[in-house]
Amino acid sequence: MKLLSACLPFIAIAPLLCIGCQSETPTPIALPVPTAVPTPNVPRAQFSIAKEVAVPIDGALRMRSVSRGTRDEQIRAMGSRLPVLNKIIFLAPDYFPPGARVLPTDTKRKQGTEVINLNRAFADKKFWKNRSRRDTKLAFYALARVLAFRYEPKGAPLKVQFLVEGKRASNIGSFATRNPLKPENLVAVEANDQSRTQQSQKSK
Repeated sequence: MKLLSACLPFIAIAPLLCIGCQSETPTPIALPVPTAVPTPNVPRAQFSIAKEVAVPIDGALRMRSVSRGTRDEQIRAMGSRLPVLNKIIFLAPDYFPPGARVLPTDTKRKQGTEVINLNRAFADKKFWKNRSRRDTKLAFYALARVLAFRYEPKGAPLKVQFLVEGKRASNIGSFATRNPLKPENLVAVEANDQSRTQQSQKSK
């Protein structure tokens, strides 16, 4: 009993002592709202699209307007000429091997030179063996001129390098493809085709 009575004072003040020990709810700290960094106004990329192409027909390059659908494809592809190149193949099936396609390329371009990346079916030896040198030349020139003159009239004509699935080939059929095709060669064949067309019209 004596022990219990001696402890009573301490038991009575124990709750009072623990009041200071209770954890207080922390007051939330208001963090400063970060200031947004202004994004610079980046001008929309400017690019052109091909509206007219030369298609090999009846032994000459004939100018044809690019369809609305193919123009829209170029816009969606940010000015890529890939839809136009494959459209030419579609419009002149007699001048290209079955299954021939132009592929996208990640080959690093040299200054003043564009690249046309052909698929394996395009290099069909059996097909090109039965084509005349002129028809073969027209097929390649029709594709090359799409890229060679893409920046005219403001920019200079470009050379065009043909690849087969990203690799150089010495030739495809009778057409030499190891070195880039020079734009002046394209101008020469077009002038020749124009004179042929005028002569055929006069003879009618």
